[in-house]
Amino acid sequence: PLQAHEYLTHLWALIRAELHRRGIRPYGFRVVEPHHDGTPHWHFLFFMPEKHCKQVREVMQYYALLDNGNEPGALKHRFKAEAIDR
Repeated sequence: PLQAHEYLTHLWALIRAELHRRGIRPYGFRVVEPHHDGTPHWHFLFFMPEKHCKQVREVMQYYALLDNGNEPGALKHRFKAEAIDR
């Protein structure tokens, strides 16, 4: 669990840095939820101008798949984005 948390924290730092370079600054919150074995997974709720949504998703998905993104199930399970239905 600690190693997974450190890995996710590192990925989030890379994502934040890339968004900062692009001048995109979403705000919101993160919830960390453990699986049955204690391994964490993260949920985010972001608020941002609609014009930034596509770029934020692309950046987050890129970094989520950076390490072994070709392995079976990676595309389906590592990153999922859902827009809030107003």
